[in-house]
Amino acid sequence: MNNNSHSLDNDIANISHGVKRILTGIIAFFTLVAIISCAGEHREPVSPPAQADLNFYTGDLKWPEVEYTLHASSVGRIISIGEEYPYSVPVSFVYCEGKICIHSSRRGTKIENIKKSDKVCFVVDRYNEKEGWASINIFGKANIVNDPAKRGELMAKFDAAYNSPANQVESSVAQVKSQPLDIPVAMIEIIPEKITNRVLSVPASWLTKFPYIIDGRIPGDAGMVSGAHGGSTKEMPDEVTNWTLVSCAMGRLNTFADGYPNSTPVNYSYFDGKVYVHSRNYGAKIDDLKQGRKVSFSVDRFNKERWLSVNVFGSARIISDPSEMALLMEKYTTAFNTDAENSDRAVQDVKEPDAGMKDSIERMAKRMVLIEITPDKITGRINNVKLNAAKLPYTFQDNLLLK
Repeated sequence: MNNNSHSLDNDIANISHGVKRILTGIIAFFTLVAIISCAGEHREPVSPPAQADLNFYTGDLKWPEVEYTLHASSVGRIISIGEEYPYSVPVSFVYCEGKICIHSSRRGTKIENIKKSDKVCFVVDRYNEKEGWASINIFGKANIVNDPAKRGELMAKFDAAYNSPANQVESSVAQVKSQPLDIPVAMIEIIPEKITNRVLSVPASWLTKFPYIIDGRIPGDAGMVSGAHGGSTKEMPDEVTNWTLVSCAMGRLNTFADGYPNSTPVNYSYFDGKVYVHSRNYGAKIDDLKQGRKVSFSVDRFNKERWLSVNVFGSARIISDPSEMALLMEKYTTAFNTDAENSDRAVQDVKEPDAGMKDSIERMAKRMVLIEITPDKITGRINNVKLNAAKLPYTFQDNLLLK
């Protein structure tokens, strides 16, 4: 990869300053995506290992760092197998006693999906600009706990773990006594069968496009949105849903893999009503897409008080034609480098790719493709419950990884 980047840099040196900036951006994006794609390479979960056997884990972090990251997090995504699409939803969770524990309403799409197929993928992201982005995928089987006494015990453990610092989670949970309480929620356990992770770089200049909303602002009065469901989770108005997609640049591409759903963190641009992801032309997610099955694409934006979640459900098309890629990549980089308020107008002004862009794509086409996701439907939800600021995916102190 480094040799390719150096040769491209030499070619770029002769291009005008404006085009150079765009092409350098493409190289940076392509390099990052090449790294990110590795997160989905490890596929079929294996049998749960013995306590001392960690052959089920592959990744950049040492095992204590994985457990620290999971203990230090409170929000993840569970991806279940839907009838037509991989279904991804953000949830509050804890990791304790070697398992993921989630509380949920007793009804809903994820519950119905798990009843039909217990194979799930659970993903956790945690990042800051100094230490990078730790992305963890957990493959396993989800168990909906039906016994009232067990539900009560798990809820007590959930509360203890959720409200404890990362280095005190297990000791706090160990002190929980059995509590045979019948609580009006569902409790879900996921026992890991396979865990993979990557640690990615986070350029400080990209932070405004990452999930955490740096200035804390959400367009409109998103806290007053209405919806068909009661409680703290509401449907987002269309303008907030669109803002979430346009203003962010990091999402997760959810696919059907070898019996399990898979989820790959990627950078993207949203324009002309579609999601675009560029990638190497090989790898796990490309193999998944070649099956021709439907996909979903998930984007999160959050501040300390609210969590915005958007799911795009649709069909994916792999684009490899250099001329088509050149125009779309011109739009891609324009959208990526423009703020949400001006993105649509800037993209509309792009009529054709620059000559430098064409040349660059011609040379990169042998190892690059563009993934186009055409939505069948887009859903947006907002959770107005105040989040545990100490355990958000964006860390406010240098505590991402265990040193």
